[in-house]
Amino acid sequence: MTDLDTAPEPIPFVTTRYACPHCTRTASAKTRIRTHMGRCWYNPDAHGCKTCANFMEGASVADESCGVGVNLLGGGDVRPGPIIGCDKWEAIF
Repeated sequence: MTDLDTAPEPIPFVTTRYACPHCTRTASAKTRIRTHMGRCWYNPDAHGCKTCANFMEGASVADESCGVGVNLLGGGDVRPGPIIGCDKWEAIF
């Protein structure tokens, strides 16, 4: 007889996770997802690149560009890639 034969069974438990309704991001804290939703690239209310009619998606973040000339290459304290809160944002449809 081994220790595994006498060990108690694993106990199942249920956990709650929260998901962003715009992308695949999840978290265990509702406040973390609410914060994420405000800056989610796929949230049209955030006026981000990924939901803009002017966005041109590339093979990588460095290849992504904007049809109305917004700089997505970053610089200074701004990381390269899509942005949110753009005043030139246009709805896709």
